[in-house]
Amino acid sequence: MLRILTMDARNENISLLLQQYLKGELTEAQRLELDEWLNASEKNRAILEALSGNQLHAGLHEMAGIDTAQARQKIPASLFTDAVPQLVPPAQSRRMYTAWWAAAAVVLALSVTIYQLAGNKQQNKPVARQQDADSKQSVQQKGPVLTLSDGSVIALDNAGNGTLAQQGGTRVIKLANGQLAYKAGSASDTATLFNTIATPRGLQYQIVLPDGSKVWLNAASSLKYPTAFKGTREVTLTGEAYFEIAENAAMPFRVNAGAMQVQVLGTGFNVMAYDNEAAVAATLLEGKIAVNNNGERRQLKPGEQALLNKEGGMRVTQHANVSQVVAWKNNYLQFDDNELAYVMRQIERWYDVQVRYEGGVPNRKFGGKILLNSPLSDVLKALELSKVQCRLNNRTITISNN
Repeated sequence: MLRILTMDARNENISLLLQQYLKGELTEAQRLELDEWLNASEKNRAILEALSGNQLHAGLHEMAGIDTAQARQKIPASLFTDAVPQLVPPAQSRRMYTAWWAAAAVVLALSVTIYQLAGNKQQNKPVARQQDADSKQSVQQKGPVLTLSDGSVIALDNAGNGTLAQQGGTRVIKLANGQLAYKAGSASDTATLFNTIATPRGLQYQIVLPDGSKVWLNAASSLKYPTAFKGTREVTLTGEAYFEIAENAAMPFRVNAGAMQVQVLGTGFNVMAYDNEAAVAATLLEGKIAVNNNGERRQLKPGEQALLNKEGGMRVTQHANVSQVVAWKNNYLQFDDNELAYVMRQIERWYDVQVRYEGGVPNRKFGGKILLNSPLSDVLKALELSKVQCRLNNRTITISNN
C-alpha cells in the first residue's frame, strides 16, 4: 500500500496528546488516540514514562491556562522531519535512529512550547482555523457567515467582538476568542427564531449553542439551530460537525443530518453528512446516542459508528476508527487504507478545489496523515511521488490514470 505520511503532523498531534495527559485533561477521544499510540511500540511507552518523570511535568501543569492549539502552532515542524511528506517507511537500518530521534523531538518540542508560551497566556485564540500563508495565496478564502432569522447575513471574520444582533430575547455575541455564543434574555419571549452558521471550503469554526453545548463545524458545512431552546433541543446539520452536548436529561438533544436523526443525552460524538459521501455517519466517542431512520432505532456505545447509505440501509460498526473520524477536529486529515477518490474529496473540501479524472479513478489506496495547514503544493507533490499523476490549473486538479 502506498502511503502519504506527514511526520510533522503525526508528531505534532502526539505532542498535544502528551501535554493534555501530563496536565490530566485528556478527553475520552484523546485518551483513545493516546492508547493507540502507546500500544504501537515499546518505544512510545518509554517516551511517556520519560516525560512523566521529567521536569517538564511540573512545567506543563503550569500551562493550564495556555491554549493547546496555539501551543501546537509554536512547535517547529523542523524539529521532527523535513516538510515534504514521507511516502515510504524508513529502512530497517534507520528505524532505531528514527525512533530515538522522534523521542528526543517530542521532549524538545514540549520544552520549546513551554519556553515560547510562558509569557503569552493571554493571547487570543483564532477559532477559525485556516491554511498557512503559502496556501492562502492560492485559495480565495471566504470567512464563516451567520444568517439571522430575518435573512440578514453577518461576515464573522469582519465582525467586532461583543453583541452582533438581538434575536428575540437572546443576544448573539462574538467572544474575545472569536467564538460565537448566545446569551438568553427575557424568558417571556415566546418566538422561536433560527440562525444558521456556515463555513466555506478550507475553514472550520466553533460555536457555543444557547444551552452551552459546543460545536466544531468542519469545512463546507452548515448548522441551523434555534436562538433559544424551548421544550426540545434540535439542530440541522449539513456537512460535518463534532458535538459536545451540555447534559440535560429533561431536554434531549437531536441532530438532523439528512435522513438520519441522532438523539443525544450529554455526550461527545461526530456526525458526517456531506452530500458527496456514500453514507451519513454518526460516530460516538463518549456517552450515549440513539440513531433513528424511518422508525429503525439503534443505540450506540462509545467507539461504535452508525452508517446510513443513500438507499436507506443502516448498519452499525462496533469498532470504528475513532482517530480517523475526529482527525479534522485535531487539525489534520488521516487516511487508513482509503481509496484515492475518498482522499481527493477531503482535499477538495479543505483546499477549495475541484478534482477531475482522466481515464477513470486510479486504483490506489493511501494511509497516513496530512496536517491541515500543509500547502497544497506539498500535498500534490506527495501524490506525484506516490505515482499519481496530477496537475493544477486554476482551482482544478486533474488526475490522469496512465
